Amino acid sequence: MVFQCLRKKAKSNEYNDNKKRSRKLNIRLNPLDYGKGPDSQLNHSEKFKVECFLPVIDQMSSAISQRLKAYEVICDRFGFFGQLNNLSNEELQEAAKKLVAVYDDDLD
Repeated sequence: MVFQCLRKKAKSNEYNDNKKRSRKLNIRLNPLDYGKGPDSQLNHSEKFKVECFLPVIDQMSSAISQRLKAYEVICDRFGFFGQLNNLSNEELQEAAKKLVAVYDDDLD
């Protein structure tokens, strides 16, 4: 019985090379040409601009555009409340009908 326990312990300490997990690179971190294009020599400032600054600006621009679309929808639905004094009765009724159509379960 003791011999079997020692035998199991010895097997658990063995290193098995074929069980080693292979690591894959994250695709998002690879350059667009995946390293197949000619290497260019960039100084530190240009490298920072290309690898850090421009991707952040692109992401920020995309996020701002997405938020702008959401605000346009909100303004289209609720913007008439800020102009109650300037709208005619017909325009006010149309805006209210649009709002009720969107929120038909909540508004009468």
